[in-house]
Amino acid sequence: MRRLILAMLIVCSTSCISFNTLSAQKTVGIHVDARNHITIDGIDPATDDLAKEVQQRLWRSYMSNGKMVHSITVQMDTTVKEETKNEVLFAVKTAQEKTLTVLSLHKYKKRFEDIGGKKQEKIKKQFPVLFQREYGDTTASIKSE
Repeated sequence: MRRLILAMLIVCSTSCISFNTLSAQKTVGIHVDARNHITIDGIDPATDDLAKEVQQRLWRSYMSNGKMVHSITVQMDTTVKEETKNEVLFAVKTAQEKTLTVLSLHKYKKRFEDIGGKKQEKIKKQFPVLFQREYGDTTASIKSE
């Protein structure tokens, strides 16, 4: 019985340490190499769905302490195909939009588009990462629509 409790404590403390490390991050760094291999903060994503993985990281950082990471950076090797670049940038933008929707529903029980202007401005000021369209690499930016 004692061994079981000890094992559970070790597993829980390890999970908490990795969770707190994520919440303390200032940026989410995405790198695409010449072979189109994507890493997020130097780690292979748990899923092939980049948008879902980025959204989960943004949301987890918010749920841990009420704040989100400050920015998203995207670095791509010069030999990455244009199609891949566009797919990665689209996935990041999708993740931001979905996180914004979930955040608005969580805080105000309404979609972002349906809340008042003052509340929208408050969210924009408090969570600028959700509205970021420049990702740190000159080849990695998306125009606002």
